[in-house]
Amino acid sequence: MMFMWLACGQNSLNIETESSELPAPEITSFEWNCDSESDLWTFDLKSDHWTSNGHIWINDGEFVEKHYIQSVGAEADGSADHLILELDIVSDWRDADPGKRTRFRCSHQESLSFLATVMHPETSSITDCIASNSFDWTRFEDAPQCDQALE
Repeated sequence: MMFMWLACGQNSLNIETESSELPAPEITSFEWNCDSESDLWTFDLKSDHWTSNGHIWINDGEFVEKHYIQSVGAEADGSADHLILELDIVSDWRDADPGKRTRFRCSHQESLSFLATVMHPETSSITDCIASNSFDWTRFEDAPQCDQALE
C-alpha cells in the first residue's frame, strides 16, 4: 500500500527560520511502502529546496522508532531535494537499529503512525513536517508537534 501527500506550501511548524541565504525546505511529497515479500519498508520524501536530511518516526501507540532519512538526489540549483530511507524488518525487536532495521511489520501498517521532518541545510533546524494522522507525537521525547496531517 502506498500513500502520498502534496504540500500546500505552508510551514506547518510555524518556525521562524534563522537568517540564511538558503530558503527553508518544505515537504512536497511523502510516500511509503512496505513489501512483505522482501520484509522491507521504503520511505520516499521530496522537498522544494535543499535539506540537511530529515527524520522518519514510526509508532504503534506504544513503541516509537526514529530513523534518519538521507538525501539521494538534490538539484544542483537548490530547487529540490529527494530523500529515501529503506528499513529491513527484523523478527526480533531487539535487532531494530535506527536507519537500518525496524520492528514494525507490514501486517501492522494500518495501526502505525508516521511522521516525517526535513531540516534546514545550514542550521539543521526542523523546517517542515507531515504526519500520517493526527496522533500526538509530543508524548515521545524529541518528537516535534506536527499539525500537518496527510489528507
